[in-house]
Amino acid sequence: MRGGGAYRRTAPRSSRVLMRTMMVLIGLAPLPLGSNRPFLWGLTAFAIGLTILVWAISNRRKHAEPTVTLQSMRLQAVLFGAFLLFLVFQILPIGPWLGTLASAGLENLDVVPHTLSLAPGETLLMLLRQLTYAGVFFLMLQVGSSDSQRSKSLDVLLIIITAYAMIGIASLRMGDTILGLQKWAYLGSATGTFVNRNSFATFLAFGGVLATTQLVDVIGLWRERRREGGALLRRSLPGVMLYSAALLLILAAVVSTQSRMGFAVILCGVLVVLGLAVARNLRLLLGALGLVILGGLALLGLLLFYGEGLLTRLDALEKSTEVRMALYTQILELIALRPWGGFGGGAFASAFPLVHELPVSAHSVWDKAHSSYLALWSEIGLIFGSIPIILLGFMALRLLTSLLAKRGSWRAQTVALGAIVVGAVHSTVDFSLEIQANTIMFLTLIALGYATTLKSTK
Repeated sequence: MRGGGAYRRTAPRSSRVLMRTMMVLIGLAPLPLGSNRPFLWGLTAFAIGLTILVWAISNRRKHAEPTVTLQSMRLQAVLFGAFLLFLVFQILPIGPWLGTLASAGLENLDVVPHTLSLAPGETLLMLLRQLTYAGVFFLMLQVGSSDSQRSKSLDVLLIIITAYAMIGIASLRMGDTILGLQKWAYLGSATGTFVNRNSFATFLAFGGVLATTQLVDVIGLWRERRREGGALLRRSLPGVMLYSAALLLILAAVVSTQSRMGFAVILCGVLVVLGLAVARNLRLLLGALGLVILGGLALLGLLLFYGEGLLTRLDALEKSTEVRMALYTQILELIALRPWGGFGGGAFASAFPLVHELPVSAHSVWDKAHSSYLALWSEIGLIFGSIPIILLGFMALRLLTSLLAKRGSWRAQTVALGAIVVGAVHSTVDFSLEIQANTIMFLTLIALGYATTLKSTK
């Protein structure tokens, strides 16, 4: 089951330092409210920028090139560059020159904005975040190009997510607090260090994908080399127990969040991993079925002991679906007002009042679209807003092609595909990938797998 990885079995000291630095930054990102505050966006951008600077200077002194260069993914770089340039275009003071492109939707107000974006400050912050994410992705491609550093990173990332799962459960049971302070939202639900239970559940679901992949990988290795008998079984047993324990902890935390979609997407992620394992090796079918049965029993136990809140919320699904459908209908009306230019990156809260009416409650603040796809299209337009979706689809296709052709690391590529499924499904009805800590973890997992599909300079 263990693929050959990218291109290097060992890593130089600079690569090890980079990996450790990134693990620290990624591990700290969820700690302060999921890093979902402007100050934290700036702080993270500074940290990633400084890391890139130090890493680049170190490479230059050693006359070393990046292991993975932008040239190896020119199409992706060009598309993402166009996305960034359009964000810049949205904040240029050329509104009066753009005519109906800038005034569309504002006719009743009899104003022509100076910029295409209704909230240029928010668009500038979105541009900052996107640059940060690009930096994280590029640096983790470098880490992922080394077999040893990639393997260690996956283990460290699982430890990080499991630790936050434990914090979430402990915080709920010991006073229902967040960072030791009384919570102001989602009382009775585990939110960990996040504010929103759904965002925390998405973060945990990435851990579910990691734990399941690691567990299946150990079982697959034992099956391939079972001729070694008891010695290999004894070496594999601690790994099976640790990964199983991590998965159970993460599942318990997800159930404690009472997040309906969080519960759904972790099941989707786990099933994707098991499906990819069986597709690679049909002899694992019985093992996968066994894991499904055992996992189902464990999940049933968790629901019986901790799932009362989640089951209650499932009963109210029909009513909340009606409200959500009404919201989406109005967002589609908003998109129709400016289908090509959008209302500005991050400007949804400023634009939505243009179409907001009953039955969507006027007593709630609708500052998020509750669908990252609709958010992109309403803020950036149908063309440029589709670029992130196209990029993720392209990478998913390339990862799946490499996986089925048995090129690269099975483990890293499976984790990446599982993460994409979790993020893509949850983004249809929520904004979890608009939370910085989630996006950083999401892109980290994808980069570690995607690095094994690219050409290396080493």
